[in-house]
Amino acid sequence: MPLLSTSYSAPKRLPGGYLQTIYPAVFSQHPALPYQRVRINTPDDDFLDIDTHFTHSLSLAVLSHGLEGHSRRPYLNKMALQMRSIGYDVMAWNFRGCSGEPNRKVYSYHGGATNDLQTVLEYVWSLKRFEQVILVGFSLGGNLTLRYLGEVGASIDPRIKAGIGISVPCDFVSGAETLDHWSRRPFVNNFLRTLRPKIEEKAQRFPNLISSKGFDEIKTFRQFDERYVAPFFGFNSAKHYWESVSCRPVLTKIAVPVFILNAVNDPFFGTTCFPIEEAARSESLFLEMPQTGGHNGFPIFNPALTSYAPLAVSHFLTKHASWLNSCQHLAESGIF
Repeated sequence: MPLLSTSYSAPKRLPGGYLQTIYPAVFSQHPALPYQRVRINTPDDDFLDIDTHFTHSLSLAVLSHGLEGHSRRPYLNKMALQMRSIGYDVMAWNFRGCSGEPNRKVYSYHGGATNDLQTVLEYVWSLKRFEQVILVGFSLGGNLTLRYLGEVGASIDPRIKAGIGISVPCDFVSGAETLDHWSRRPFVNNFLRTLRPKIEEKAQRFPNLISSKGFDEIKTFRQFDERYVAPFFGFNSAKHYWESVSCRPVLTKIAVPVFILNAVNDPFFGTTCFPIEEAARSESLFLEMPQTGGHNGFPIFNPALTSYAPLAVSHFLTKHASWLNSCQHLAESGIF
């Protein structure tokens, strides 16, 4: 499938990928849906907190947030509101340690923790109410979502109809090396600022397993992943972790339609984060690459949405998802 054409261009008042990333995160706030929180147990005696908004729909959108995000981040709120407006119930799950309460284990999550997404889906199936499910992931959560779909391949549950990835670092090696550049230091510092108290809390509970000593010396994702992520999840090194969890190698194994929205000027990405060759060879991988948009940004000055991403997803579902018969009002909603 050739690259999808795009009509999106960021407002001229927000030039550059940095500003297009920061502005929506800081100034574009949307109220969350009136969620009900559910806690489910994991097979390794940990827990996942899930926020649900159910009506009487037979269709469900499962939303996965990005690194150090949570279920009520602005970008998730925008997508949740859009999915609800086109007839979907919504389930936004929190990665381990991201729901506002520390998880039970010394380890938490990583970009390829597809076992936790599988646990979430097993909970969905236990409800016995949804006939069609789409998986929507942002950034690290987008990689996790597409990695999951690639791993299950043709054995996918038939109720899963599509995958959506927004600002997906399809090649973690390229993304991490890009973020290690000095010009991206403010972004990395922001992530480290939220990760530090979590490491310190775990060091207090598990003093024989983890230490926060010397955290100040960590300046890059390579250093953080080398010290905390790789050893706790059985990887030999940060690079081994990145290579093992990246979704790009398994994209061609995905058996359902997939839509990826990645901005060319995303400050988190290197060139190999864009699966152009895979999209060109595939009949079910749809890749949209606007020149602007930043990371999880895609700002538009529209008080109702403020982001192009939910509109792009709606457009994809309308044009390429024949299973949307239960959402016929989408085409009549006048959003395009």
